[in-house]
Order: sequence, then structure tokens, then C-alpha cells
Amino acid sequence: MSFINPLYALPKIMDHALSSIAKLMGIEDLRIGRHILRDPKRMRIGELTITQAWHALIQPTFHDRAVVAVARAVDTEFRGKTFPGFLRAGIAIVGIETNALRQSVVADVDVDPLPGSLRSLDILTPRDSLCLDGIAYELHTDSGACEAILRFSNPTLECFRNIETALIAVSESVSNTANDLVV
Repeated sequence: MSFINPLYALPKIMDHALSSIAKLMGIEDLRIGRHILRDPKRMRIGELTITQAWHALIQPTFHDRAVVAVARAVDTEFRGKTFPGFLRAGIAIVGIETNALRQSVVADVDVDPLPGSLRSLDILTPRDSLCLDGIAYELHTDSGACEAILRFSNPTLECFRNIETALIAVSESVSNTANDLVV
């Protein structure tokens, strides 16, 4: 690992970024399982079941940080009413100088490329170089079958470049789909 340990760098602001994305997605938080849907008075109005969730912290050395997240929900029935499933992705930008949440946006997406990019993952391949600057990634996944955290930086191996490409594709899909940024 190179320059920054994301576990200790921004825990509170990252929680705030994830909460912001989850709220815009219409769920309690970014986790799998049953989510209670509530109206503004906090009355229970429905349920959703999240079957897959992941988020990634992206930390370029001299630029704002980003959190990218995806949640997949299945159709869920509650008291005779069906709440439709979705595949939603979001991005939150955290200022490098202030560590403040600058903006967040969420959009429905058609495809999540991350699962396919993880199929060729080789986590035991050695790397001969040490990088002091560049970009660090911390990926958190949860599907029920497996919960994992993967940290890597400055990807040179194809399997890690594939993950980086998937993160970029999700980010581009959200930014192309969403019309307005919400703070």
C-alpha cells in the first residue's frame, strides 16, 4: 500500500458522504437486507430489500476525494403493496482542503460493471514498485455471500485496472444520467 491509509484518513466525513448517498437513494444506509421506508413523520410506509451493495473511496493525491456507491434492490411486498426494486448508483465529492462534503448525486443505472471486473481478481500477485503519489482505492462490497474490503493504489495489474475502469464507468453513468447535483 502506498501513501494514505483510508481507514484513518476521513472516517467521519466518509460516513457523512455514505449517508448522503443512501438518503438520495431512498434507503436507510448502504447495507444489504431489509430497509424500512418512512414518510416525513417517520411513519412506516413500506419496505425494500437490498441484495447487493458496494462503495469505494477514491483518493487522488492532490485532488478532491470521491465516494462511489451502488445498491441493488429487489421488488418487495409490504402490506399488499409492491415496492419496485432498482439499481442505483451515487457519487459524493469530499473537498481535499476542508474535508467537507461538497456535493452528492444519485441516479438509476442500467448496469453495474463491478461484479464482472472482480471475476479476474488476483490478490496475491506481487508488485515490484512503490508509489508515493497517485491514487488510492478502498472498495467495500457486500452481497450476503461475501463481505470484503479491498485496498489498492496506482493499479498496474490488469485485474486492478479492470476494477478502476468499472468505478470510472459507474461514475460516468451517474454523471451522464443525473441532471442536477444535490448538496
